[in-house]
Amino acid sequence: MGRKGEEAQGLDHLKAKLPLSVSLRSFRMRANSHLACYRLRVRLRLIIRGQHIYLSNLHPTMELLEKLTRRQVETLMIIKEKEAPDRGASLRAIASSLKITPPSALGHLTVLEEMGLVIRHRGKTRLTPNGLNALIEYQRHHHIAETLFSRMGFSPDEICAAAHEVDFALSHKTIEQLCKAAGHPEKCPHGEPIPPCSGKKSEN
Repeated sequence: MGRKGEEAQGLDHLKAKLPLSVSLRSFRMRANSHLACYRLRVRLRLIIRGQHIYLSNLHPTMELLEKLTRRQVETLMIIKEKEAPDRGASLRAIASSLKITPPSALGHLTVLEEMGLVIRHRGKTRLTPNGLNALIEYQRHHHIAETLFSRMGFSPDEICAAAHEVDFALSHKTIEQLCKAAGHPEKCPHGEPIPPCSGKKSEN
């Protein structure tokens, strides 16, 4: 089943769970939130697929993540999705995914290139090692937040949206403390792996 098929099946499941009294507008709002969380999980899964090494000297990258906007992180995710081993992501594809014009997308890419997170060559854009590490660190922020909300009793459909509200606001230091308090979870409630924090590495 393709991604669109999975999304449609997820919508049918969500609709079946809603009471008949729920308005169409309310359903659409919840459905959009459901799809947004599904797409975020797919993107985060793509970030770490095939990445078996999580570097130990990432403090400069972690500090850089705290300076990024959510829009910039979203741009990095899109580049990761669109790039291939033999070529980078095209400007047109990036702009289309961001739903902006190519000149506006180029402005985003120029800033990311100046920060050392992407490299552009002949109109194609690829992530640098720092760019990939920034995404891995963001993925850890999101999954740690999901784990905590899950333990607080949030439903599986609620934890992703709740984590999305706070993951970007949490500093690296705070995430390290939350990870330790949670017992260094290895997987999020959706079963996705969580890269270990520095505290667990030092314990090992």
